[in-house]
Amino acid sequence: MNSVPLVHALPWSDDENLDSLKKCMILVSDTSETEGRFMLHTLASQFLSLSGGGGSSSGRVLWLACGPSTDKQVATALKKMGCDAAAAYLRSSLSLSAAAAKSTSRADALKIIPMTQEIAVELAGDNVGLDENLENMPSCNEEKYIKGLIKRVKLWLQGDKKNTLQQQQRRDLIIVDDASTLATLLGEYIAYAFIQKIQTLATANNACFLVRCSNDVDVETYMTSTDSGSSNIATTSMSNRHAKGSRDWVGAGSNNYQEQVKIEEEAGALLSCPPWERSLVEMADGIVDVLPLLSGFSREAHGRIIFTERLGGRGWTSSKSRDLWKRRKGGSSESFVSTGSVVNYRCSDNGVMAFHLRSGS
Repeated sequence: MNSVPLVHALPWSDDENLDSLKKCMILVSDTSETEGRFMLHTLASQFLSLSGGGGSSSGRVLWLACGPSTDKQVATALKKMGCDAAAAYLRSSLSLSAAAAKSTSRADALKIIPMTQEIAVELAGDNVGLDENLENMPSCNEEKYIKGLIKRVKLWLQGDKKNTLQQQQRRDLIIVDDASTLATLLGEYIAYAFIQKIQTLATANNACFLVRCSNDVDVETYMTSTDSGSSNIATTSMSNRHAKGSRDWVGAGSNNYQEQVKIEEEAGALLSCPPWERSLVEMADGIVDVLPLLSGFSREAHGRIIFTERLGGRGWTSSKSRDLWKRRKGGSSESFVSTGSVVNYRCSDNGVMAFHLRSGS
């Protein structure tokens, strides 16, 4: 089993394909079992490692942290991957002197906005004490906060208007980590409108837009439907099992049969509804699925990654690869269709490694 660093197994591993990510929206879909945040760290480190003129970095990253991770935790994870901009970001945040606060261009290349903390501060307010009644706490104006955040993203994308040459050579990346948590905090409609607006801004400013979301419902359905043997029982609906008078468990609450059946059927109907994250698939140009192994837990691999360029989207394939495809097709105008690629991965303290399993993947 020959393993390589994940950065070398990505379809945009070279600089030419990385440059083709301009105006591209990439959707990273993961589950609670196989978290795909390492894909965000990998792509962010690629952008931050781009070198420009005079030794400065030509790549910039704006990280919108919607989950429990703080800005220091995000920067520390990037620093472990050897990202100099993350190390400079941590030094500038820990320093108390005004001279050190004016960080170098490497530190300015990384900007992290902890949205969860900002929403908590706005929700609590400055005048709320620990002894006050929770019912009297001020409510958070979600729309006002999102509008203000959009303005901050727009200002970050514009950057230094005076240096037009630097704007042409610059490659920006905006990360939303993650959309499912954002919808839990602010609601699905506000989260969807926010992502749509950020995508519009990223496309207008030649930036790459990376969104991470949860796909637990679809993956659970896929895992149960593709499994074989005795697990076929799990695919049987709850109502069918209750209609037969069978119970899968005994214990507390088993006496109240009808009420328990009603609760389980309502939960099953709720889980059967299409999750709102499916709408993000139609917006994305490329999809990265981080899935668990069908064979179960393995010491060699923690999961697999599927790269798919959506038909009709920009994708991440460079113009050189598209020209090669056209030459193979005899110069026809047939659109380029990528079959995608599948790799297995393993997370360790030294980084994320990619490889192909011989069997059982």
